[in-house]
Amino acid sequence: MLLNWEGAYGKTYQVQVSQAEQPGDDDWTDWYTENAGNGGQDLIFEEPAEARYVRILGTARGTKYGYSLWGMEVYGTPAGDSGETGEDGDNPGSGTADPLAPPTLTADTYDNYADRT
Repeated sequence: MLLNWEGAYGKTYQVQVSQAEQPGDDDWTDWYTENAGNGGQDLIFEEPAEARYVRILGTARGTKYGYSLWGMEVYGTPAGDSGETGEDGDNPGSGTADPLAPPTLTADTYDNYADRT
């Protein structure tokens, strides 16, 4: 995972994941905790986790201006996909995901709204 902070960064934060179709407050699990963030880019290598959603929970600001992420990239292999193709080019084969492969998931700000439907 790569977090690209703007000037207003998280000094402490948690990366949380959820497998729920529409996650509620109790559906999130802490996957990574940062206790000494300094802004810039955070390249995070942790044990893989199955997740439908990924979010950042800021617990302490690095500046007085709040939190601002320029980008968030999540790397991995979609569930049920091994990352390789079979002999016919269509069916999944066996293999493991490349942690430095281009992102297969993207995030947007839609889920940041509390009253989403």
